[in-house]
Amino acid sequence: MGLLSFLFPSLKPAVPPVEPHEADWLDDCFRWTVETLGLNSLKSDAFNFEEAPQGPITREWLEKLLSKLQRHVGLHQSDFLLELDEQGSPNQVGVIKMRSPDRYYYRLKIRNPQKTFLNDLVLNMALALCRILLAEKAEILEDDYEGSLLTYIALCYLGLGHLSFTQQSEGILHLNGHEITTETQAYILGYAHWLANGSLPSSTEAKMPQKLKKGFQQSLRFFRKKRPHKRFLSQHKELDDCRQMINNGWTFYRNGQIPQAIKQIRQVIERSEQTAFLRNTLGYFKLRAKHFLNSVHDFETAQKLDPNWADPLNNLGFAEMMLHNLKSGHKLIQDSLDMDPENSYGYRNLGVYHAIRHNFREAADNFEKALFMDGKTELTHYFYGLAYLAKQDWKEALFHLRKSANMGEMEAAIKLRKLGFSDDTPHRKAG
Repeated sequence: MGLLSFLFPSLKPAVPPVEPHEADWLDDCFRWTVETLGLNSLKSDAFNFEEAPQGPITREWLEKLLSKLQRHVGLHQSDFLLELDEQGSPNQVGVIKMRSPDRYYYRLKIRNPQKTFLNDLVLNMALALCRILLAEKAEILEDDYEGSLLTYIALCYLGLGHLSFTQQSEGILHLNGHEITTETQAYILGYAHWLANGSLPSSTEAKMPQKLKKGFQQSLRFFRKKRPHKRFLSQHKELDDCRQMINNGWTFYRNGQIPQAIKQIRQVIERSEQTAFLRNTLGYFKLRAKHFLNSVHDFETAQKLDPNWADPLNNLGFAEMMLHNLKSGHKLIQDSLDMDPENSYGYRNLGVYHAIRHNFREAADNFEKALFMDGKTELTHYFYGLAYLAKQDWKEALFHLRKSANMGEMEAAIKLRKLGFSDDTPHRKAG
């Protein structure tokens, strides 16, 4: 199930090509982009990149371009490793997310950079960063036609759409092997510029392929007639407010203020459409407050709202285990892993199940798998530490509990204090 369909189940299937008159479908695509990136990300200014270098393209020039693109799209705090490859088709850009012991970073591989096709190079780098931005904001973004379309919408939404004008003579853009037709590109460009209240400079507009230029002009005439601007922005001011409240909820949670976090999510549910994401978040906060019985209803509701999403099922399984229903809890966690085998939280909770049953080897195998798969590991370290405590292996228990506490898990810090240890010293406190 695609991320767009997950957020808005009523959307039509993403079957290319999307014709420009399918306004409702593209409206929902923009709705998702605005909700994900935030209303303040909308830009009307065109992105101005450095002039072409006098000689061959150098690493120094590429690093300056990358830095400017990072600032433009809001990824200036992300780490990138630039890698050049003289082989392959000119100006292709690939991105791989890498993990080191203490951080994530992105390896940006540029194949055969050529000054002759400079616009293609800048466009491909911009598309790669837009895809990373969406993936970071929404956690997942599938590599399919739907994902390609959303990446292109983000590109235009962030004021980078003009880079595609000289991509191909027919104006058809290829993203990850998926064609976005001239008509759809024109509609998206028109929509983005209409929302931003901007217009393209005549010199830039003249560079459009003829079909794209004609479609763009038709799109602007459509929007002037339909006038969706105020209604759209009004709706998304509400979405932006709700998004901020959700962020506030997570901030309260990270600071240990779980009752306030629960209150924030309840307020969002009252103000907006009930979604599986919101009910699962509410249930998770209740779970962390040890309101296990109360959390069950939220997870069940989330699972009914989106039967194909594994997280509520996994969380429901954990809640059942905490209510001493080990058999049903184990089945729910296993069902969630059958649905999503890449869900590290499922393996973490399987580890908890085996630890409760004193099957340490099976517990350790699942904890190790969860740690390998995901960087968000503070709870995995916490439960792994508890398993070692039950085994009376103090050295390993303290290693994992301190690791968890240093990553911000308050339960681990509380456990260390109860045991007479601080979270940063190797020795037990005297007395």
